[in-house]
Amino acid sequence: MVNDPPIPAFLWAQEVGHVLAGRARRLLLQFGVLFCTILLLLWVSVFLYGSFYYSYMPTVSHLSPVHFHYR
Repeated sequence: MVNDPPIPAFLWAQEVGHVLAGRARRLLLQFGVLFCTILLLLWVSVFLYGSFYYSYMPTVSHLSPVHFHYR
């Protein structure tokens, strides 16, 4: 009993387990890369929007009141 050869079903299950673990690890890595890429794109877009807004939008200043008069 101690030195019996392993049962082929157990070897097959072990091999399938290794394949599934490898796929799960690869899927997790791909998800992490995708998440980091999306996060980086979001951060860059917010930064560029803020830079554009700060650079090109005029400051609010009222020099004189505007009175609209319609006849």
